[in-house]
Amino acid sequence: MRKERQNQYLNVGFTGSKIGLLVLLFFAAILIFNDLSKPGLPSNDDCAKTMRAWEMIRNGDILTPHLGGEPDFDHPPLYIGMIALSIMIFGKTAFAARFFGALCGLLIIWITYETGREVRDRRTGWWAGFFLVTTFLFLKITRSVQADVPFMLLASTSFLFFIMSLIHSI
Repeated sequence: MRKERQNQYLNVGFTGSKIGLLVLLFFAAILIFNDLSKPGLPSNDDCAKTMRAWEMIRNGDILTPHLGGEPDFDHPPLYIGMIALSIMIFGKTAFAARFFGALCGLLIIWITYETGREVRDRRTGWWAGFFLVTTFLFLKITRSVQADVPFMLLASTSFLFFIMSLIHSI
């Protein structure tokens, strides 16, 4: 009974409410998606991934990445394909190249919130998501064309499912 009262006390307030989650995701979306359309891609790697996606569209082969007209199997085709899909929707822009990574970054914030909620309570999830979204390195990588962000999403989602299976099997 005492533990229920303690958990009830922790869930009271802004960070323990569903509105708090929506505000967190809105805040994260502003930080992550702000100025994604800034012209130019910062690294050669970002440019090369975007070029592979553009060649997928141009060749009509959405399953095989190409670079310079030659098949290139050094990069994950699903991620390059998602960039290609984004380019088909938004046009050949820097925003389109960065969009999929930014969307994955926003989903990572939500998964982090859910993991904290499963482990302890909504307040813990809110603060975990807040600290993650205000980390400079996280914002930098989600705003670039890197395959690391979708992999982080897959890893954090599997960690959440692992935690859920441990908690709910007891």
